[in-house]
Amino acid sequence: MVRNLVFLLTALALPVSTQVKASAAVRTACSVSAAPNSLRPSVLEPVVFLPDGRGVINIETESIGPRGSWVVETEFEGYRGDGYLRWAGHDLFFQPAVDTLAFRFRLKEATTYLIRLRNRHDHPDPTAENDCWFRLDSGPWIKLVDSWGSDGVARWSFNAYLESTGAFPEYELEPGDHLVELSPRSANFKIDSLHVLPKTVWAANAIDPESLKERDRPILGTKFGFDVDDPTDTWAFTPFSTLAVPFLSLPGNYAPCGRVFGGIGELLLAPELGLVTLGAMTWAGPGDPAVFLNIVPYEPMFLGETFTIQALFSEPGRIRLTDAIDIVIGDN
Repeated sequence: MVRNLVFLLTALALPVSTQVKASAAVRTACSVSAAPNSLRPSVLEPVVFLPDGRGVINIETESIGPRGSWVVETEFEGYRGDGYLRWAGHDLFFQPAVDTLAFRFRLKEATTYLIRLRNRHDHPDPTAENDCWFRLDSGPWIKLVDSWGSDGVARWSFNAYLESTGAFPEYELEPGDHLVELSPRSANFKIDSLHVLPKTVWAANAIDPESLKERDRPILGTKFGFDVDDPTDTWAFTPFSTLAVPFLSLPGNYAPCGRVFGGIGELLLAPELGLVTLGAMTWAGPGDPAVFLNIVPYEPMFLGETFTIQALFSEPGRIRLTDAIDIVIGDN
């Protein structure tokens, strides 16, 4: 991939800049739909959430999916993102570290940070079903509770505090990676989002978007992954007899639409600008994607450059084109 990318870019005089935000946006065809979610950035472990320009990190708790007896729900409106997590198991008042939820995040600046949990509890008794276990960087487990009287019942809030101190979690943290873990304590406790923010910012915001993740963006010198799949079996390709073959090109001037090829789909690449193959993998079947992981070279000439990735499914006698991903290579 590195050699081919260099070939594409050697004729370009790209200005070297700094602090370009990497991005990866899925683009679908305008005229001939591909199978849903046929191409998308991979969610690879460990996911590391990155701060925005203010140093704020916002994490959707449901983004890691159901875990154990944590279930994803949408019953109570006002949640962020795609839903929230509810502990559907029994009370664990004396037993932390069961079905633990782990959230990794990266800080750039040493300062005082607040950790705020957007939560909800609906039991008429404001002291019931209102807490979970919490710890930071493998420290001791501490009870995190939202108990603000009857006014705190049946609504989403950021009022969860440490029972041991009566204050919101507050820590002096150094740059680098850190880990927040949440473990169930009370049945039916609901958690919507986790926020890490400099104390100078103070107020967590329920409408801020989720923070970008290192692994789903093409950052110089890191790995960028994407999945090729037909999770709903729309195309009815034969597992283990079908190849997934992705290509990369510079973007054409006809975006967002492409060129239609009858029976194959809509080409969203720009072959006249040169195509780079990113390999080929056997597809194992619906919901078991071919995962491609490519190293983005640490070369200033790529910084801020835009590319398009699209793949094809191929078995004897049949070819179909997937969705596309438009990527911008950045250094953050």
